[in-house]
Amino acid sequence: MAAILTLIVFCLLTIPLALLVLALFDSSKYAEATWEAAGHIRANWMIIILLVVGVGPILYFLTVKPKLRTVEPDAAAVDLDPGNERFG
Repeated sequence: MAAILTLIVFCLLTIPLALLVLALFDSSKYAEATWEAAGHIRANWMIIILLVVGVGPILYFLTVKPKLRTVEPDAAAVDLDPGNERFG
């Protein structure tokens, strides 16, 4: 019985923490211009993600991320070597 309780507590702590970290990293990969074009402010959403643990990251992934991807669908593919042609 103690093992099951430990597993439940571990999952209840680990899953929200993992979502929080994923949401923070994901929100930081988009440029500020993308956030403005989507009609959101990154700092506000990072605060929401941090303060509303569990629900904040879920709201981010369900409401904001689709808008960010629509505005800039290639945001994750940032060219770190501008001298290298990506499409040629």
